[in-house]
Amino acid sequence: MAEILTNNFKSDVNKIFIADAKANDNYYMFVSSIGTFNPVDSAVSQNEFLENTLFAKRIDNNDINFMIKYYPWQRGVIYTQYDDSVDLTGTNFYAVVGPNDNDTGDYRVYKCLNNGSGATAESPPTFDTANLNQIYETADGYTWKYMYRLTTLQFEGYNALGYIPIDPAAVIEPNSVYGGGISDIQVTNPIANQGYQIKFGVMDYIFGRVGGINNHGEVSVSLDPVNNDLSSIDNYYVGQYLYVTNPSSSVTNLFKIDYYKFNTASGKAEIRVGPELANPDRGTVEGATQADPVVITSTGHNLQARQPIRFKNVGGMTELNDDDGDGNPVYYVVPIDDDRFSLATNTALSVSLDGTGFSAFTSGGNYEADRDLITAGVKVNGPANIIPRIDIKGDGVGAVAIPNVNEDTIESVTILNKGSGYTNVTAVVVDPIVDFNPEDDSTTDVRCVIRPIIEPKGGHAYNLIDELKCKHFGMYAYITAEDNTKIGDVNTYGSLGIVRTPSFRDVSTGTWRSGQANTALIPDIFDNRIAVTTDDYQNLSANSIVTQIDGSNEITFTAQVHEIDDTSNTVFLAEYMGPNQNNLLVGNGDTSFNPNLQIVSDTGQRITINNPVADNIVYSDYIQRTGEVYFMEDFFPLARTDLSREEFKFVLEF
Repeated sequence: MAEILTNNFKSDVNKIFIADAKANDNYYMFVSSIGTFNPVDSAVSQNEFLENTLFAKRIDNNDINFMIKYYPWQRGVIYTQYDDSVDLTGTNFYAVVGPNDNDTGDYRVYKCLNNGSGATAESPPTFDTANLNQIYETADGYTWKYMYRLTTLQFEGYNALGYIPIDPAAVIEPNSVYGGGISDIQVTNPIANQGYQIKFGVMDYIFGRVGGINNHGEVSVSLDPVNNDLSSIDNYYVGQYLYVTNPSSSVTNLFKIDYYKFNTASGKAEIRVGPELANPDRGTVEGATQADPVVITSTGHNLQARQPIRFKNVGGMTELNDDDGDGNPVYYVVPIDDDRFSLATNTALSVSLDGTGFSAFTSGGNYEADRDLITAGVKVNGPANIIPRIDIKGDGVGAVAIPNVNEDTIESVTILNKGSGYTNVTAVVVDPIVDFNPEDDSTTDVRCVIRPIIEPKGGHAYNLIDELKCKHFGMYAYITAEDNTKIGDVNTYGSLGIVRTPSFRDVSTGTWRSGQANTALIPDIFDNRIAVTTDDYQNLSANSIVTQIDGSNEITFTAQVHEIDDTSNTVFLAEYMGPNQNNLLVGNGDTSFNPNLQIVSDTGQRITINNPVADNIVYSDYIQRTGEVYFMEDFFPLARTDLSREEFKFVLEF
């Protein structure tokens, strides 16, 4: 029995975690342990890590990022193409084009929509601001969708362990949407299928609309064949596409063939086609009146008289909507001005749509109006090819695609309009009605099988966190020259980690030990050592163990000397937490240090604290052992000096 914990869950947990981290601003990088430390996921290890803390620095909100695997674009690599039926987690379905392969001087992330049937990548996508949909087809057969960019500083600052951040400015919780468009239509048998024809012609003559100039819809045309190989059988190509390119504008239009007849006398074909399929007029409804006729407000609609029009998702006046997607009810446009049109119920526009009994319009809605060949502005002398038709059905609208035919085989599919609102969709190549019979063993015809792939909700690059399978986050912390003036810049440390919500002493007056003003709710950085000023500092040595002994000759305090500063006669004590009873009257009341007792070295020397004692002991701002340990890591102890400038990059996974 399969049990699947989807990446959506991991992404959402990631989102919740980072939202909490940024809202509360309470995560710290803790540096701990002078020597070695071997952590395990246990309460004992977590306490030991906290007890040995040397210093810590708060992680800035801007340095917490969603992280994804780093797949640099490289020649010769086969990238995984996006597929809505495949678990893409851990695959290279996107690539990062860096400065060596682009002319933008930054790092740009592209999703692979098509990998050219498993070809190796040879040509990186080149970013172009003029590319409206930011989809790039490269010479190697790949199709890429631009996702986001990282500046060189962002990339160098945050990349770590083979991971890079998602754009820090990306919208993490975009508005809810339903469905998407068709991202791709894959041919599942691109080599095996055959029996499909493509016929090349030129638009010769436009006879006009069937039934008269006012009957918007079906149009008759004459097609001049290029190779004189058009069939003489009546209606041979009915149901297929006429694909027309305007010679003046290079705009392509697509029509379904409703009638076909070859004129042997002229050597040309007479064809009737229905509404334009690839580029219908679309717009949004801004208002609808409860009147006779209903008047629609849609700024700059550009609609013409008698265009058939259908509505979806109109709020309030739901009587207008084509709820089941069958194309009904269909109305006809009566233009009023640039921003308004009324509705009629017949092509003659003699019967208006009476909306006096309709519900009141509230908001929203969109429409799609048919454009026939004349309204679409098709001109003569342009290429007009007959190609197989692809039928797309689903719960969305507007998707249109054409096949790419080579020597009777459909090798791939080109999407002319991806549509919108799809969550479930099918696509088939419509069988030619003549001379195509895959079921007959005596023919070589093999039906082409295609599979549509739906883009993510909202479209590619809409929700980067979910789309790129993000389940990692990164935290970046660093120690600067200024920080070194506030913490220990000597000796070694052997572990570091991330701690959430440590507690600190009350500084309602004065400043934090680091010098930060008390206006800060918590310190940005803190030194966790106890600083003791004593003229007997020469009797101690770094890394030696010191104790305090009470009147019963029992050890009540133990620490390790971390640093001796002979310029200020100060000794810094670390790793001083232990099993002894805390002294509630000094510091934060969280250590067993007793200022009234001498310090005893490991050689038996007695160390007296300078008077007045209260002025010669500085405790940590941090309340010991507080905070939740989220991460710990040990390593061979690293040395620190006053020249140390450390960067710490944590990449954690949910």
